[in-house]
Amino acid sequence: MEHKEQQGGYNSTVNVIGGVPDYMAMIDFINCECGYTSSDAFSFRTAKATSRFKKAVVDAFISFESDKHKGLFLKALNSDEFSNEEKMVIMFWQFLYCNRLFAEITDNVFLRALYSGRTSISASDVEAYIKHLKVQSSDDINWSDSTIKTTASKYLTVLKKFGFADGKIQKSIRAPHISSSLFIYLVKFVLAAYPENTTLDNPMFRFAFLDKQSIINRLKTIEYIPLWDIAQIGNEVTITLK
Repeated sequence: MEHKEQQGGYNSTVNVIGGVPDYMAMIDFINCECGYTSSDAFSFRTAKATSRFKKAVVDAFISFESDKHKGLFLKALNSDEFSNEEKMVIMFWQFLYCNRLFAEITDNVFLRALYSGRTSISASDVEAYIKHLKVQSSDDINWSDSTIKTTASKYLTVLKKFGFADGKIQKSIRAPHISSSLFIYLVKFVLAAYPENTTLDNPMFRFAFLDKQSIINRLKTIEYIPLWDIAQIGNEVTITLK
């Protein structure tokens, strides 16, 4: 996956995000940091820890292609249209957009396991992939084995807190249900995050938890006709928001 943050290289932000105990409180902090609300109850035992967690959340979620992208994300986090579980899916997609390492592990470990029919993944699967990345990108991932091991474990913790995995050591995979509201958000998010690509080749569609034909079928559903126009030539589909 070509990632917009690729020029920034890999980082270990996922380690810190995995340590955040309350993801709904994290949403409250994001709203406050972006000026959407004035309430911020996101604090920890020490000022140093609070500063560390806040910086990680900013790095992990508060990066946008445009004001349109930012507004779409913040409006969804504050909308009663989405359940808390659905807001975790929205947070998951935003983290993918903002963090290259999280996106590549998700693409090459989590989704490969899911689409190959596996029912679980382990930290060793993630650890092996990060070690592969270290060989390929030694300048970006100059980490010790213990850091890689921690990152692999924290990645699975993040998945679990987002609602995509369950269990202690061997994590069972839980693909989210993409409701009508989430599907509408996904399409708008994909086009806002990568506006130069309005086809199903847009890299964010890889994380739709739907195969290509299922996406096409849903795009053409009658209920969505007021929202976008679809042009299809062969297997190429172009989406234009109304």
